[in-house]
Amino acid sequence: MINPFPFSERLFTVVRAEDGHVPQGISAACVYEVALTLGARLADMMELAAELPDFLILHNAGAGASLPHHLHYQALPRWRRVYPLEFAARHDAGYFNVPSAYPVAFFVFRAMTPDSILAALREHWLDLLDVPGHAHAAASIIASGANLYVVPRDTRVHASFPVACLEALGEWVFHDETSAREACHQRLWEWLASAQDQALRDLVQ
Repeated sequence: MINPFPFSERLFTVVRAEDGHVPQGISAACVYEVALTLGARLADMMELAAELPDFLILHNAGAGASLPHHLHYQALPRWRRVYPLEFAARHDAGYFNVPSAYPVAFFVFRAMTPDSILAALREHWLDLLDVPGHAHAAASIIASGANLYVVPRDTRVHASFPVACLEALGEWVFHDETSAREACHQRLWEWLASAQDQALRDLVQ
């Protein structure tokens, strides 16, 4: 699979070897079934991040993926030493925390195993997948070194500007010149905040 519009010449796509197409999104089956679990995806990303320390490993799990029906990850060379999302995370204590000084609420897991991360996500967020009316979970997931960042999303919330993994990090990709001209700090903050509704932010925080 080739990305027709790569952000960098060194950007590449990683596809899991599976029989048939597996969707990017998160469902109850994805969380609890033995095969193709969210835990397996987290393990994939952490392994890739360990093998590619100069790259960010990105996974739009139902949140802004260009090919939502085909499971894949993106490996992108770092072009910042610290991204805004990482900077926000560094100012909150703990190895598992939900930073508050950022437009979206998110989890950051530091040097934890995939099983431990999945258990924490089940307890704090993914248990809602079993609740009627909440089977619309999505996430922007970023692996960087030993850290894993998970930005919960709801597919029913449509951002006023497309927000995916790069935007969640604070690295903006504009789809037209008009959006780029409007990109003052306050507008970027508002666009990013629109990726979650208040109920989801309250749940994560």
